[in-house]
Amino acid sequence: VIKILRHFVNPSLLQTRTALCVRENLRTHSFSTFLCLFFLALVGRFTMKAQDQSRSDSLFTPKDSLIAYDTLKIRFIPAMGSLLGSIDSTSMFHRSQFIWTDAKYFGDLVWRAPGFFLRELGEAGKPNQLNAFGVENAGIAILLDGRPMNDPVTGTYNLYEIPLEFIEQVEILDKSEGILLGGGTTKTSLNFVTRQYNAIRPMTKIRYVQASPENILTDGLFTQNLARGANLTLGFQRHVSNGRYRNASLDSWNVRARVRYNVSDRLNISLMEFYTKTINGMNGGVDLSAPTPVFDNVSATVKDTASERMKRHDLTLSMIAHVFEDSLSITQLSLYYSSLENEYNEESTTFQNLRTSFFRGIRFSQMF
Repeated sequence: VIKILRHFVNPSLLQTRTALCVRENLRTHSFSTFLCLFFLALVGRFTMKAQDQSRSDSLFTPKDSLIAYDTLKIRFIPAMGSLLGSIDSTSMFHRSQFIWTDAKYFGDLVWRAPGFFLRELGEAGKPNQLNAFGVENAGIAILLDGRPMNDPVTGTYNLYEIPLEFIEQVEILDKSEGILLGGGTTKTSLNFVTRQYNAIRPMTKIRYVQASPENILTDGLFTQNLARGANLTLGFQRHVSNGRYRNASLDSWNVRARVRYNVSDRLNISLMEFYTKTINGMNGGVDLSAPTPVFDNVSATVKDTASERMKRHDLTLSMIAHVFEDSLSITQLSLYYSSLENEYNEESTTFQNLRTSFFRGIRFSQMF
């Protein structure tokens, strides 16, 4: 036993303490002697010091090795823009579930939700008709981080204009939740919670999707922390398509920018600019009376050719805070402003219509 213990303690110290222990235990059982030797070996291995409780200096106060001391407290507060106050990573509409799919926009995923039906025109990027529980587009509130996105004149919104790379989670609110949290105008609301970043190192991401007929979608993202608690996120999406028939082309741009400053672990502030510009070609369908082939995409004759140009700015100042001690009691405040410009041109009748509109508002919520 002594030979084994020599590998762990000072040999001279071990011999001295062993001699003392052996002299005091000559008449005891051999097992007790072994316990004495083992105890002395532990004393020689670990130094024991008396603690001076009167000194509060951290240099003299040993820290618990089982506790992870955070010298830089995390200031990031999640779930900014969420109407439910939390992010559910198990939801079918969480980014971890759909980001690796071949979906180009949320319309390719909405069929998973019971009660939803989407009718498209067969052309990428064109305005579609979403139906939720028997209610069509104008009766469905589209929200981005809790702020409304529906056109104030038509009441509709094109889901192609919200990039998938910008989404953290899509919250579906129906019945009483849709009425209370969606603005009180409808019983169905879709809230697109944007993804917030806290990237110490710079991150860049490119997403590229190509499909027929000549449909290309490109999305780029860059994010990095500028300072402790301050993050900059820049992104763009371009969606282009020639369309199946003449005058059905699409050229859509989306540019997004956000500066988020985490003041403390109880207050975070975000300023976001969401810019969209779309040039959309339209026609009245194939002319069946024309002698050209109906199903030939190139030579088929279309009627009532027109085009639509849309441009909008959406500016949002958001805040999330823990005003009360309860961590589940979340306070959120949003100030938003939107300006829309829509121009419609019809070539056959030289008809032109330019419409501009804007809206602004304040949204406050307190979770108890």
